[in-house]
Amino acid sequence: MALFDEKSYGTYISERMGVLITAYTNLKERNEIAVRHDICSATLRNVISRQGRLSYKNAPAMLEVVKLAFSKAKGTRAEAKEAEAELEILMNS
Repeated sequence: MALFDEKSYGTYISERMGVLITAYTNLKERNEIAVRHDICSATLRNVISRQGRLSYKNAPAMLEVVKLAFSKAKGTRAEAKEAEAELEILMNS
C-alpha cells in the first residue's frame, strides 16, 4: 500500500508525521524538494505544518520528504548506537 493514495487527498497529514518531518529534514532540503516537484515551498510547508491539505499535486513531494526523513532518522539511530557503545567503553575504563 502506498503512503498516500486517493483517499488521502483533501486530508491533513497526521500531527506526528509533521513533527517527524520537521525533526529530520531541514528547510533547505524541503525547499529543494518543492522545486524538483514544481510546487511552491510555502505549499509544502503548509502541508507539513497541517495548515494545508494533501493533494494530487503535492503528494509526490510529500512522499520524497517522508523518504528523506526516514533515511535521516535511520542515520541518526545508527550514530546514536555507535555513540552509546563508545560511551559505555569510556564509562567502564
